[in-house]
Amino acid sequence: MDIDGKEYAVRGRLVRIARLAAEGFVFIENPEKVACCLRACGRRVDILTFMQRLPETSPKFQYSVEWDNLAVLPVSTYEDWWNRKIDGKTRNMVRRAEKKGVLIREVPYDDALVRALWNIYNETPVRQGRPFPHYGKSLENVRNMTAMLMVAPTTRDSFWSSTRLSPWSCVSIASPPSVGSVPMAL
Repeated sequence: MDIDGKEYAVRGRLVRIARLAAEGFVFIENPEKVACCLRACGRRVDILTFMQRLPETSPKFQYSVEWDNLAVLPVSTYEDWWNRKIDGKTRNMVRRAEKKGVLIREVPYDDALVRALWNIYNETPVRQGRPFPHYGKSLENVRNMTAMLMVAPTTRDSFWSSTRLSPWSCVSIASPPSVGSVPMAL
C-alpha cells in the first residue's frame, strides 16, 4: 500500500498493524494524514506504528509511546568512522580478516552492489532456524530497501548508520469498534 510515495505493510489477522515497509529509514511526517488515508483505503487497519525521525528523543506526537532500543551511529566520512567511531579491537579484527584473505574495500552504491546483496538474500529461505524475511524479494525491492539504508541523509550532512533492534514506536488505534478497540480520534 502506497501513501504519499511511501510503502506501508499491513500484517496480522486478528489485529491488523500498519507500518512503513522501510521503518527506521523512512519516517512519517504527518501521522494524522496517514491514519485518514488508511481509514479510507478500504482495508481494515487496527494499529498504525511509526518511529520519529532521528535524532529526536522526546515524543513529538500525542499518541501512546513504547520505548525500545535503537543503536545509532552518526557517520560523516569513512575515515572518521574508521579512525574515531570504531575501537582498536574492531580494526584489528578487520586487519586479521584481510590477512586471511577477506577482501575489504569501499564500494560505490550501484547495480552491482544491489545484485550482490540480492544474491546473498536469496541464498536460503531459513537462517539460524528462522524464516529469512528478505528471501524471495525482487531485485527492485532490494534496491529500494538498501538505497534507504545506504544513503539516508540527515542534518549536518552526515549519514546515520543504524542497527535496528526494535524501533521506538508511537502507536495509535485506528480500528472499527466491532473489533473491540477504541477508534483513533484525530
